[in-house]
Amino acid sequence: MCSYCCLPVVLACLGAVLQGVSGTDEGYVYLTREQESFVAYQTESSTNWSVSTQGSLHLNFRTSYKDGFLAFAKGPTGQLQLWLEEGKLRVEYSLSGTTKLAFTVGRRLNTDATFRLELLKNPERVIAIVHDSANGALHQVNEPHDLVWDLDSYVYVGGVRDTFTAKVKAPANFIGCISDVRLSSAVDVVSASAVAQRGVKTGNCTTYTFCQDGNKCARAVDCVNLWNDSRCDCRTAPKYGPTCSEHGENTHTAEILHAIPLIGQLDVGIA
Repeated sequence: MCSYCCLPVVLACLGAVLQGVSGTDEGYVYLTREQESFVAYQTESSTNWSVSTQGSLHLNFRTSYKDGFLAFAKGPTGQLQLWLEEGKLRVEYSLSGTTKLAFTVGRRLNTDATFRLELLKNPERVIAIVHDSANGALHQVNEPHDLVWDLDSYVYVGGVRDTFTAKVKAPANFIGCISDVRLSSAVDVVSASAVAQRGVKTGNCTTYTFCQDGNKCARAVDCVNLWNDSRCDCRTAPKYGPTCSEHGENTHTAEILHAIPLIGQLDVGIA
């Protein structure tokens, strides 16, 4: 059995856990910020962080938005929040309304790639790891602490019930897909089963895209998926315009014609 006694052992245990996690493409697709939207998981005795000295939260997420809600857990006096802020992962733990632990992990976590988040808590430190399996990128933060964690209720993912909204710092809800949620109070990670959900749909996190459902761009490669919408990014000159269907030469010609009178005015002034 692995132990959280020291960092090298923790990382070795984490490597074994990652190798054993197969993941799944099936997840919950979040499409709106305008209504109550969340998936809730019940923390049972095997995943209760309130008295245990160990705990972990694991999930996959995929989004094109730089700001979004990831997870929230609350006990009688403690509160844990995870969210995306300007494309970075923000982690905060507060106790009796006072922020006791706060840090940021990674960057550009909104590239529409699938990221794996691993948050591990032990008596001395919190380890947050974000892994991009597609590109092999790994972001990691180790934060020491001397806190007694107090979390023994539900874990909300992608948003919270309206009754909790005032307690959350994170942006309203999440737009994208979250899958393969796992919880534990030890190294052995167990898949979590949702006990409640609202405002989400079950979908495939790798193939469900707005671009595929209705691409409005002139070329498929120019369509950028936003989950609840799409936009056209004209990546190849000389295309421009809202659908990348207009020719850039028109813009260049207009700039030249606009500059001719200016040149004439300058010549008159010099004379």
